[in-house]
Amino acid sequence: MGYILSVTNTRKGGYNNSEPRTITSDSAVLRRVKATADNTLESMVVYLVAMVVTMGSKDDLTEDRWAVLFMIARTLYCGCYIGDLDIIRTFIFCMAEFSTIAIMMVSV
Repeated sequence: MGYILSVTNTRKGGYNNSEPRTITSDSAVLRRVKATADNTLESMVVYLVAMVVTMGSKDDLTEDRWAVLFMIARTLYCGCYIGDLDIIRTFIFCMAEFSTIAIMMVSV
């Protein structure tokens, strides 16, 4: 993501090294890429909490399957976010959040 942001940010208007997080482009796609990266970081906090909760669990195979579902859903979510597919994105977001909750429920 960072590479995409830096390449597209340097094409129009230049890159401001004193404020590296500022987007100088008016591109909607570029703003969506940045929002996707921010949203992914926010969702990883909940996922990592679920992983810490399940560390002592004995049913690793089921947890691994839910974790793979979460990663696939988050990857699809990023594509849907950048592609402006809002209804599908919401469904995939719910699937990722459900898998996080399922990871915690399996460990209990």
